[in-house]
Parts: sequence; C-alpha cells; structure tokens
Amino acid sequence: MEEKIDLMRDGDLSPEKLIALMFDRTNEDGILYVPALFYYPAGWEYGVPETHEDESYRCKMNWNVFKYEKTLEKFKKHLDNIERIGKMGEDARNNDKELILTGELLEFFNKFLAPYNTGEFDEDKISDIEDRLDIIAWVKYIAKKLASGQDVDGDDRKSLAENADVVVSKEEQEYYDLYCDTVLKDVENRVGNRPFARKVLFFSWRLYKVLELNAPQIIIKNEMRSLAQAYVLYECCDFYEVVDNCIRLRIEQIENMSEEELDDFYRPQKMNSRKSLAPLFVYSILKDKSSSKKHLRQQEIINELSKHPYEIFIERKALSRIIHNLVDSAQYAVFQDKTGVWIDQEK
Repeated sequence: MEEKIDLMRDGDLSPEKLIALMFDRTNEDGILYVPALFYYPAGWEYGVPETHEDESYRCKMNWNVFKYEKTLEKFKKHLDNIERIGKMGEDARNNDKELILTGELLEFFNKFLAPYNTGEFDEDKISDIEDRLDIIAWVKYIAKKLASGQDVDGDDRKSLAENADVVVSKEEQEYYDLYCDTVLKDVENRVGNRPFARKVLFFSWRLYKVLELNAPQIIIKNEMRSLAQAYVLYECCDFYEVVDNCIRLRIEQIENMSEEELDDFYRPQKMNSRKSLAPLFVYSILKDKSSSKKHLRQQEIINELSKHPYEIFIERKALSRIIHNLVDSAQYAVFQDKTGVWIDQEK
C-alpha cells in the first residue's frame, strides 16, 4: 500500500515551521491547500460548510515574503500574550476569581479570550440544543458514508442506530439561531468578519485554557499549531472552500519524490489513434471551460467531447480514468473533488 505523507499534521512540527510550510506550499496563483480545522457540525464557531478529518481547505491567499514575515511576527506576539496570561493561572485572579490584568494584557484578553457576550440566553438550554445538533449532523455523516458504500465500523453503526431519532424542534432551532446571531455580532465587533476570524478566537481560547490547566506539552503543541494555521488564514486568506484531502496529499507526495520517480511519473505514453487523443481533448475542454471557480461535471465534459471540433464519444468509465491520470500528473494543475473537475486557474 502506498504510504500517505501528511506533513502538515506532523505532531513534531512547530507553529513557526507550520507557517513557513504554508508559505512554501502557496503556489504562484496564491492557492494553498491545508488540513480542515476540526469538525463542529453544529458549532457557529466554524460556520458552514461543515468539515471532516478527510477534507482540506483550498484557500486563495494574499501574501508575499514581507507579509509572511509580518504575519509570523504578529503571531509570535499573539502567542506570547496567551502564554503569559495562561501561565499566570490563579495568580491572574483576585479572591473573587476576577482577572486582575491591566494594560496591554487586559486589552488582549477582552478581545481574544473573554467569554462571548450572549445576553440573556439560557446557557444550559443552548448547550442541550447544540449537543443534539451535533448528534444529528454526525448521524447524517455516517448515513451518507453508508449510502456511498464506504467502510463504517461497528461503533459508528451502533451510534447511528441509537441516535437516529434525535431531533431539534423548529422553536429550538430558531432560539439557537438567534443565539448564534448574537454571538457572531460580538465576534465581529472584536475581530471583524474576515474568513477564519471566529476560528482565531476559538483556538486562542482553547490554548489559553490548556495553558491555564497546565496540560501535557503534546496537547499544548497541538493547540498552538491549530492556532497558527487559523491565525495565518485570518490574516492572509481572501476566501476558501472545502475540498477532499486527496489533492493536498498528492501535492505533498510529489514534493517528496526522487528525481527518478518524477521522471517515471511524467514520462509520456505512445498514442496513435483519434480516440487516443481523448486525454488531450479533455484537457483542452478543461482549459477553455473550467476554472478555480467553475468546476465541470463528467457529463458536461462528455457533452463537449461530442461536439465540434472533438466529435468523439467515450464512456464515463474511460473519462474517469483520463481525469484520474490528469489529476495524478500535477504538471497539468487538474483537480477533482465532489463538485467536479477543473484546472487551477483564475478566469
């Protein structure tokens, strides 16, 4: 079995090295693939779309060497403030358990670490609704995997059966949505509404808590990396979408190939019939009609192949093989996920 390389999830990677890796992985069009940050189906912290561990973010980045260095400097200052506050523990509070921070640290705490302003909502009720929304989202995810023929272990099947009847009423959903709107307004007042703004607050708070609790170093390092990724995307990502992990992992695999492996990977194949030109025709169609923002379905490509100047018919199975080969050959910048096929270009 081919070993999958996933350096961005390497537990030994420091936050600073992760940021450097993100900069190195950003291509000339500003496109960066990074692992999706956690999975919170009901949580407004992550908004939509929902993300799973087998998915990545495809981000349009806006940074250069100068902005990379500036972002790294700002992140280190951000991290230092959290560490200073978190490591104070009980010393940061008076006898009434109130924080006694002043100056820059107090300003930082109020912006990034203070509890959200949720008004008069019943927190126990909100927690109960959110728990059930999480269960409902998880049930849908497992059911979708089963329907598509993917492997589902016994525990997940049992969970599906036990929780299939969990519901949230219309009134409860409206109450929860109003709560989310209230919190999001507080978030926007603190850090604006850029992509990943909410995640910066969430991972800042998580790191603060694990430091305050003096958690094991492995947990602290994981939280630091998550915060580093969220912080960079907050500072430098203009927009993003959720895609399958295969593109990101394939890029990483190619980066780790030897020169001999790369030669074999890119070696052209002999072809001598009109139908054998199908890969070239498919690539031409993708070049002319797809882009980073417009993905083509397989049926659309088959329809285009039947028209002038191509005028050939191929079965969907053959087209799938062609697309697979184009995606595998990273030199063509062809990508595929559940939304379709496209060439990574701006139009």
